[in-house]
Amino acid sequence: MWKRVRYKFDNSMARGVGAQIGLLGACTLVMVLITVVLLIAFGVVPQDDQGHKDSVFMLAWKSLMHAMDAGTLGGDPVRFETTVHGPVIGYATVNGTKVAISRQRSSYGKDSLDLLYNRRLSNGQVHSPKSFMKAAALTPQTFNSFYMDSKHTALYTAGLDPKRAKGTDPSLPTVGTGQYEWRGFLPPSKHIQGVDPQNTPVHGTMVNWNNISAHGFGAADDAWGGNGSAARVDMLNRELKLLKTNGGWSLATVASAMNAAATEDVRAIDTVPLLKKLLKGTQAPNAQAAQMLQVLIDWRHNGGNRLDLNNDGEIDDPGAAVMDTAWPKIANRFMKPQLGPQLDELSSLFSRFDQPPGGQYSGWYQYFDRDIRRLLHMKQPQPFEKRYCGAGNLQKCQTAMWDAIANAGKKLTRQQGTSDPTAWRSSAEAERIHFVPGLLKTTMAYTNRPSGIQQVISFRGHRAAT
Repeated sequence: MWKRVRYKFDNSMARGVGAQIGLLGACTLVMVLITVVLLIAFGVVPQDDQGHKDSVFMLAWKSLMHAMDAGTLGGDPVRFETTVHGPVIGYATVNGTKVAISRQRSSYGKDSLDLLYNRRLSNGQVHSPKSFMKAAALTPQTFNSFYMDSKHTALYTAGLDPKRAKGTDPSLPTVGTGQYEWRGFLPPSKHIQGVDPQNTPVHGTMVNWNNISAHGFGAADDAWGGNGSAARVDMLNRELKLLKTNGGWSLATVASAMNAAATEDVRAIDTVPLLKKLLKGTQAPNAQAAQMLQVLIDWRHNGGNRLDLNNDGEIDDPGAAVMDTAWPKIANRFMKPQLGPQLDELSSLFSRFDQPPGGQYSGWYQYFDRDIRRLLHMKQPQPFEKRYCGAGNLQKCQTAMWDAIANAGKKLTRQQGTSDPTAWRSSAEAERIHFVPGLLKTTMAYTNRPSGIQQVISFRGHRAAT
């Protein structure tokens, strides 16, 4: 019985916003009627100024109005300011006139349409890459979805991608007076999609860790690093390449690649090789700085992980300690020629690094990757227009990087009580994952996938024809 009720409920929710509003309205009316009945039954019917008791209709009306009243906060009525473009998030002054700033989201008011996609996944309407993409195109949410069976793999990036008016810049506010409105949305056929891909970082695979899935697609207006040339998915791609045998993987090796990537530091995997190449053949300012660079190189060679295998509360490899202290200084020195005093302002929008126990999703390592590659004349699809490290001068950049490393060495010597870089350690306790207070007192060692669902699936045969 309950399964049948739940099935009907799911079907009604899958009909869209109208069905959900109708259900909420019906539930509100039912609650109002129950309230009226209880008030009458217990003889607590309110009276007006003349001592007359409210009628049943008036009781229902007052109860409905009370249910719809947002109430007060600190004695002030709760107000939700909005515009035709979306909720108001702030105000500014333009030529002496106060203007509202609102956030426009293409899926605003359409969130529940996501259920249409889930419905097709649940009731057997998805049985091939073609039917999968048709279903995934129904959701307005920006999401990377994947399909697989024993014959095919497929990817589709869903969402309502707006076509912008000419003369607008997605990184700047847009005048909301009408002439710069969106010109519709990208059709499903133009979205990121693919079946059985071959030209991928790991041949024949689709590997994604919340990153943009294809070239030519920008990040959202409020995202400063969603489509960088370096990303944490590089760690997973690297492990898959290392573990590939006889042209493929087993269930165990796929899980191993996932587990290994979850313990690594993306700066060890992506930044250290570039730093090594940048500083090759140059003179370190002192022996300690030279040793620090070698510690970083050895860390990368050994896997670049942040593990505490002996459970002493410290990350085993000294490379983590060197990077944790040196990176903020490296980041500042290579970005300063362009940003000057605005380094912290950029960090407030896009942090220097999403330090563990964070997910390492964001960080200026993405800027470092593209800027240093250009400086070293390494081939890349789209170099930065601006020059950052050393303002484009290789020697000045190298000097700045060595200075940053040397200054980090001085700081670590004071903090760690030794000048030997191989003896330095970062705290593993500081990045342990804590659960919601009051639910679990247990903590767990850092892993870059503490939530969500990870599955490793294989198929012995194809779906029977329907």
